[in-house]
Amino acid sequence: KTSNSKGYVSYGDSDDYPNYLYELYENSSLFNAIVATMSDYVFGDGIETHAKIPKFLNRKFETLEDVIKKMIHSYIIFGGFAVQAIRNRNGEVCELNVCDFRKIRTNEDEDTIYYGDFSAYSRKNKIISYPRFTPNTVYNNSIFYYKNPNSKGIYPTPTYIGAIKAIE
Repeated sequence: KTSNSKGYVSYGDSDDYPNYLYELYENSSLFNAIVATMSDYVFGDGIETHAKIPKFLNRKFETLEDVIKKMIHSYIIFGGFAVQAIRNRNGEVCELNVCDFRKIRTNEDEDTIYYGDFSAYSRKNKIISYPRFTPNTVYNNSIFYYKNPNSKGIYPTPTYIGAIKAIE
């Protein structure tokens, strides 16, 4: 359902479904190990590219490998990931930051991405809206939002959806 005051769609009945998924990951040693193994398997032997890419992709000194590993990790736990893209004065993407997916929401059209702490105890925290990234985006700051293509709604469905009861 859409929050009338902010414009984003709640992520679960209490708007805390991504926190629930992350708690499953944190509290199940078996699931945690599976996520780690899957992440390593998907990343494989690393990245090979012939493109000219800067050594660090953001101010946290994360490399391309670091950013991709975070995207993979998020995708396995949540079924999606979000990456903030910051452009320079020439309109070129100059910085990429993987967002904590627990702090991501979107509107019904999925063209605006909201970032903030949506937990019930901190609703007064600032929520920032960003345009969704597209290659032709002219905004200085936008968020690339990706979800499992098998998802049937606004938010992604994790691939392990059928195993949640067993993880609990």
